[in-house]
Amino acid sequence: MKNGYYKGMITGAIAGSLGGLTAGVMSYVYVLLGIVSMRGNYFEVRLIPTIMNFILLTAFFGFLWGLLYTYSYDLIPGKGIKKGLIFGLFIYFIKDVQAGLNLALVTSLQVDMYIMAALDLMTIGIYSWIVYGLVLGYLYKPPK
Repeated sequence: MKNGYYKGMITGAIAGSLGGLTAGVMSYVYVLLGIVSMRGNYFEVRLIPTIMNFILLTAFFGFLWGLLYTYSYDLIPGKGIKKGLIFGLFIYFIKDVQAGLNLALVTSLQVDMYIMAALDLMTIGIYSWIVYGLVLGYLYKPPK
C-alpha cells in the first residue's frame, strides 16, 4: 500500500475516535435533556463503557472509511476540510439515515423503542459524522 492509504486509515481512525466521542457525549446529553429515556439508571451506570464503545467502534469503522476516503479523494467535490465534511455527510446518509429509516419503517408496527432507536441513529449520527468529516478533511490534507 502507498503511504497515502496508511495516512487515510490513521486519520480515519483518529477522526472516528473523535466522532465516536461526540456520539457518546450527545447520547448522554439527550438522556439528560429527556429527549431519550433510558430505563432506570442504566445509562448513567454505564456512561463510560457506553462512550468507550462509541469511540472504539467508530474508530474501527473510521479506519475503514478512511481507506475509502483515500481511494475516492479525487472524486469528492471541494477542497480540504470541505472535502472531508462532504465525505462525512455521505457516510451519514448511507449509514445512519438508511439504517434509521429501515428500522423505523420495518418495525414501526411493533415497538416504540425501535422508533426512538431510529431517531437516535439519525439525530446523533449527524453530529458524529460531521465531526468525523471535518477532522478527516483537516488531518488528511491540512490547510497551508
